Amino acid sequence: MYYEEMVKGHWERIWINGEMLCGKAHHVIYFPSREQWATLPEWTRGRQIEIVARIKQAFTPPGYEYQEAEQSNSDTLDKSCT
Repeated sequence: MYYEEMVKGHWERIWINGEMLCGKAHHVIYFPSREQWATLPEWTRGRQIEIVARIKQAFTPPGYEYQEAEQSNSDTLDKSCT
């Protein structure tokens, strides 16, 4: 998926990882780590909280779940189809 915004008269886009699930939530969105955000285009710098909040507002539970990059492997989502 992607996040898109008008920047200086042009649409700019960043890609956000995600996947479809079989459980209660139909999608999971994987947000980049702070280190990964530092490699994104200049217009995103210092705006991680704002951009993540906008994505979460548009894609809400229960249909969507989120995983922050800093979470440990023990915090991963249950993706079973049972």
